[in-house]
Amino acid sequence: MADAFSMTAETLEGYDTQEEIVGRLSNLPMVDLEGVWLFPATGQSIVIEREDPGAMRFRVVSVSSSGIGIESGTLLGYVVPTAKVDTYDASMAEINADGSVRSSQWSKNRVIKFTLSLSGGRLSFTPVRRGIRVNWWRLLPYMFRFSVRSYDDRARGLDGCIRLWPRDNSNPPYQPRYL
Repeated sequence: MADAFSMTAETLEGYDTQEEIVGRLSNLPMVDLEGVWLFPATGQSIVIEREDPGAMRFRVVSVSSSGIGIESGTLLGYVVPTAKVDTYDASMAEINADGSVRSSQWSKNRVIKFTLSLSGGRLSFTPVRRGIRVNWWRLLPYMFRFSVRSYDDRARGLDGCIRLWPRDNSNPPYQPRYL
C-alpha cells in the first residue's frame, strides 16, 4: 500500500491553471495514469503526475476545487502501481470517492486508502476497508440467534474521475458539444 508518507497540508507551486500543468506534462514521457482528471459529481479537477521522473510513485494534486477546504496546488495523496495491470493503490487525504471533502477540519490530516482502477479514460476509486466486525447480539442466547444485517446493493467502483487531458479520441466525450 502507499501508506509510507506523512500527510501534511502542503501546497505546491505550478498548479494555478490547467494550461500551466498541460505545458509541463506534455514535455515529459507519461504513463496511462498521468494527466488531468475531473470528478463529475463535484467538478473538482486533480492532476496525477510522477513525483520523480525515474520513480513509479505518483502524487495527486488539486487543480481546482468546488470546496473551500482545498486550494489549488494542495497535495492530496500518493499513488503506487500494483502487480495487476491498470490497478493502483492510493493513500489520500480525507476526501470522498466522488471528490468532495468530508470535513475541512480533518481533510488534510487523515489518510484514507483507495484502490484505483483505470479503464478507457475513466478512473474508479474503491475505498479499502479493513477491520474486524463483531456482532454482539450473537452472544445473547436463543432470541437473538438470528441477526438482521443491512446491505447496500450499489455496485462498487462507480465513484471516480474522467480524464480531461490527454484526451483519448477512441472514447466518447464526457459532455456533448453543441453548435
